[in-house]
Amino acid sequence: MPMSSKKKQLSPLEMEERAAVARDFLNNPIIQEIFADMSSRQVGILYEADIGSLTAGTAHAMLRAIDSVKSELESILTDKKMHDKFYRETKHE
Repeated sequence: MPMSSKKKQLSPLEMEERAAVARDFLNNPIIQEIFADMSSRQVGILYEADIGSLTAGTAHAMLRAIDSVKSELESILTDKKMHDKFYRETKHE
């Protein structure tokens, strides 16, 4: 399946649902602990690996993937906040 950088236009209800799920996921202490453990483990692997080794590259890729997942979830929340702010401002004009 090809990846597309174009985001699907969501209805306000869909946006609200996505934001609620993302917020719950990011605020979940178990998920926070999993992300922290995974990151810590990969940093340890990266620290011990030889520069340029496959192990170092894999650990770095894992750290970037973890960060990418967090960023995508945070982006959902930011999109919702921007939508709400724009809607409030245009509604009062």
